[in-house]
Amino acid sequence: MRIVFAVIFTLSLGLNVFATTQISDVIIYKGKKYSLHSNPMETYFEKNPSNRPQDGMMTTAL
Repeated sequence: MRIVFAVIFTLSLGLNVFATTQISDVIIYKGKKYSLHSNPMETYFEKNPSNRPQDGMMTTAL
């Protein structure tokens, strides 16, 4: 019985995972900032790669 309890307890430890939220992308339209939770322009940039901004800042921040 103790072994069964120990196995169940050990397996349940993985269920208590904590994570932080990620920094959302921002788009500025007519002077107002909007947070994005998707990449709505990606399809456009795939079809028109020369129109993709090249001077953007890259970050590894989540």
